[in-house]
Amino acid sequence: MTVYRLFSLLNYRLTPGKHEFTVAELINAPELKVSLAARKVKVLTVDVSAEQRYHIAAQFNTDRIYIGQNTGYWQPIVWQTESHQCEMKSEP
Repeated sequence: MTVYRLFSLLNYRLTPGKHEFTVAELINAPELKVSLAARKVKVLTVDVSAEQRYHIAAQFNTDRIYIGQNTGYWQPIVWQTESHQCEMKSEP
């Protein structure tokens, strides 16, 4: 089974194109026995399209048992996209 956890409820206005996000997981699961040292940030690259909203999440890989320094227990993903009318304000 895979569990998704959202990173943040913040919204950011971005220009279309590739953007990199440095993210950290907030997985609170009793079966997760990964050391705090293994809980590192990861980078997610998203090719942003106009008029879209992207929901970023952590995918918890429950198909394996992770212990020690293994960072493969999760990966950042675009969990959901939705149409959203956006307007970028130009700077004076």
